[in-house]
Amino acid sequence: MTSILPKRSPGRPPAVELESRNDHLLEAATAEFLEQGYGGASMARIARRAQASTKTIYARFAGKGDLLVAVVQRLVAASAAALEQSVADLDADPEEVLTAFALHAARHWVAPAEVGLYRLVVGESPRFPELVAIYRDGIGPYVALLEGYLEAQRRRGRLAVDDVALAARQFSRLTQSEVRERSLLGEALGEEALARIIRSGVRLFLHGCRGSR
Repeated sequence: MTSILPKRSPGRPPAVELESRNDHLLEAATAEFLEQGYGGASMARIARRAQASTKTIYARFAGKGDLLVAVVQRLVAASAAALEQSVADLDADPEEVLTAFALHAARHWVAPAEVGLYRLVVGESPRFPELVAIYRDGIGPYVALLEGYLEAQRRRGRLAVDDVALAARQFSRLTQSEVRERSLLGEALGEEALARIIRSGVRLFLHGCRGSR
């Protein structure tokens, strides 16, 4: 009997298959970077891990730098929905919103893969200065969400912020620096410890930029 099911035409794979291949490639790249570092990572080994050709990888990424950006962005994207939701309500109390945002971010930063990649950047940036810019590009979505929320509250007169980009960096230092430092040193931080650090940092930040009501 002749099949009436449509045959898939040869050529470009469907989007869901491309996404699956890309995830597999980035998983392989993550493992390679974590095991070998940036300097020691090999595009050929990444290709073997991903069961792909180097030609396929170079068709998507110009080199290791672009691939590392994609790896970091993928890790950030894993928590993007929670981060976006936490800053969605512009009418909510900024202390509650910023605490939720910082807690979601902190849970992301203490994940083993993220700690490993951050350790890679810190350790190898003297030899590869481009790593700093690469990492910043990777965490761009996180920064953009925070800056967007602070700008919205500045316009509403709820936060007195002159320089939104600077304020976002200061907020991150107050709420995330201790979390990252302790994680880099191998300390496992539970929810209670994270909450205590975050709440203290948020209150200190808001004490300095509460607008008149």
